[in-house]
Amino acid sequence: MIEDLGFFHPVSYAERYYVQYPGLTVGLYPPVFYTVEALFFKVLGISPLSARLTILSFSLIGVNIFFLLCRHWFPLWLSVLGSILYLLQPAILFGQKNVMLEMPALAMSMTALYCLYVGVDRREQWALFLAPLFTVLAFLTKQNAIFLLPIWLVWIIGGRKWNLIKSGYLISGVLIGTVVLIPWAAVSLTIGRSYVTAQVLQRSHIWANCLYYLRQSPEILTYPVILLVITSVILVARLRKHDGYRFALLWGAAGLLSLLPVHYREPRFAVFLVPAVIILSMQVIWLFREKFTFFQHRKVYAIVMIALICLHLNPLVVWGRRDIQGFDQAAEFVVRDPDCVSVLYDGYFNGNFIFHMRARDEGRRIFVFRASKVIFSTKMMLELGYNDLIKEVSEFHDVLERYSVKYIVQEEENLLNTPANRKLRQWVRAPKFRLVREYSIPCEGFRGFGDLLVYKYSDYEAKPIKQIDLDMPVLGRTFGVKVERENYP
Repeated sequence: MIEDLGFFHPVSYAERYYVQYPGLTVGLYPPVFYTVEALFFKVLGISPLSARLTILSFSLIGVNIFFLLCRHWFPLWLSVLGSILYLLQPAILFGQKNVMLEMPALAMSMTALYCLYVGVDRREQWALFLAPLFTVLAFLTKQNAIFLLPIWLVWIIGGRKWNLIKSGYLISGVLIGTVVLIPWAAVSLTIGRSYVTAQVLQRSHIWANCLYYLRQSPEILTYPVILLVITSVILVARLRKHDGYRFALLWGAAGLLSLLPVHYREPRFAVFLVPAVIILSMQVIWLFREKFTFFQHRKVYAIVMIALICLHLNPLVVWGRRDIQGFDQAAEFVVRDPDCVSVLYDGYFNGNFIFHMRARDEGRRIFVFRASKVIFSTKMMLELGYNDLIKEVSEFHDVLERYSVKYIVQEEENLLNTPANRKLRQWVRAPKFRLVREYSIPCEGFRGFGDLLVYKYSDYEAKPIKQIDLDMPVLGRTFGVKVERENYP
């Protein structure tokens, strides 16, 4: 937007961008990560490598903050061990390999908690100022960071540190953070109000979520760490006098409680618990060293460190498997066609394909349409409402001609499993469509994904698009964007 001077007409610029690359979800994702990612794209170019380097940068910030936090409670050797174990947890390894919001939000959250602890317990004024700012930035990275608020309240009020509330540094940080938060809150409560309302009114799933995360704990933590944290809970009477133990226990409890009412659940959401769990585990090792002279010998705890690290070094877990392939090849094929005006994507992983199209289509001449925007529409996700926009094959052909669609890129298996996707699969197998490319998609975590298929529409006629109309239930309306002829080379 800055590069194109789009801030002079932000609404129309955003709409024009959205109708061409509709990989965004309006009113849902906060802006901090994408602002940083945009800088990486500008410097290094648009590529999966640039996106992953953004995640890696946040990951490196996170582990350094975690180490500094550990140094307040543990000696150097135990802080190093804790930092290594933190990096080797399955949830962290998954987060570092995928371009998702968890690792950036975790880094911001840990920075906020580090500043909170240093400001409250060490009475550092700079930390009191930065703590609310990083809390807001964490929330504006991913909303799950809402778990930071109860930690703030309990640590200050429970610790009877009322005088800190009057601190000018803290008040200044809170005021600046509030000003930063207001624009996003205004957008969410206006443009994104349908999603916000749906989340507030959804049914509670506390017990189901609790059982889910217990069953999924091996996907989040390694078995040695699980055993250590169970031991830390058993030894609560001996450990509760330690600041680090109480802080981590509060952290873990607040993070877990924030997960329990949410309708959607995945193991990666529990990544915010990992640092707290590692701190609790390190407290057990530190207690053993204090109570048993056997553990006070350097050789013994060196062996313990090496053994713990070795138990975590599963090459398949640490190094991972192949990335999802095929989307880049499909995008390359479409972009190489100078006659192509637009392409329709039908499937679950539309964001992957749109990303590769955006990276290759430097002139922005090709439009990408999601089937979930022109064939059917939802409030935000399938669970929140579903409407058919097209019911007959003749209407489908009208859409292809209106938007000058030449290629339909389709996932072989219908992961969305909606009636509209099933009908669309029947329609593109008719004589008017020809399968021109087929790309293998080795996708970790999705068995039976099938291949990525590229169909060509035989009645295609290259012509400029005059206007694009998209149904946006989350906005409560349909918006139209006029497309000028000069947009085409």
